[in-house]
Amino acid sequence: MISTNSRRGGARRALATALCACFIAAAAASELITYGDRDTPAHFTYVYAGRDWTTLEDYPVCQGSMQSPINVPRDTALARVPAAEQSVFQYGTVQSANTGTVVNNGHTVQLLIPAGFAPSNASVVVVGDLNATKPLISQNVARATGAALTRVPMKPLQLHFHTRSEHLVGGVSYPLEMHIVNAVSQTSVSGCPASPGCLAVVGVLFELAEEGEETASITELQKIFDSATDNEDTNATLSATTLDLSNLLPTDHTYITYA
Repeated sequence: MISTNSRRGGARRALATALCACFIAAAAASELITYGDRDTPAHFTYVYAGRDWTTLEDYPVCQGSMQSPINVPRDTALARVPAAEQSVFQYGTVQSANTGTVVNNGHTVQLLIPAGFAPSNASVVVVGDLNATKPLISQNVARATGAALTRVPMKPLQLHFHTRSEHLVGGVSYPLEMHIVNAVSQTSVSGCPASPGCLAVVGVLFELAEEGEETASITELQKIFDSATDNEDTNATLSATTLDLSNLLPTDHTYITYA
């Protein structure tokens, strides 16, 4: 799912866009977070804006027909997800007694959410057999009439940033995109792997604020970036006493999802 956090004149307005929420196998995800020298050996970079990815023989998964990220269409005719099946993005506050770890991995700034993080009432709806090896959220799959729908919790594992945005909306890129990586446990959906579970990624797009403008989202972002170290492959403890994840989302939780 890709939500949009837009700030002009102190207001935050969602642009009726949203994020790509999909269940993916952990092995597939690990292939996509490899960065470094493009030639020795071949790795993903953004030097060629992704145009070289399909030519890298080491990564045949990039030659498929269902890829991410995408250019999200501004299309009011898109199918609507029924209200009862919509994902819920209700995240809590990281408290000082159990703070997260801020990682500078040389590619991005990443916040590892502590294991005891609570409360978080984020959830997705899974369609059909929970024993399936590749469970799917309801809005991403054609299904038989009367197929079972099960709402299950998803726990945030980490969030990280891309600048510029990986997704486009109507051909337009944004200066910052945040990804909240969530996991659905094997306890909730038996078809998910034991660790880390099935992954669901929530993306949020940000626009630049006016100079001197202060918003709740700017305050929370500053807490993360102020805690990050300048040196690659180093970690730091989140220095703020609290971090409210809900303030990093737009007030309008309208979203777009794709498989």
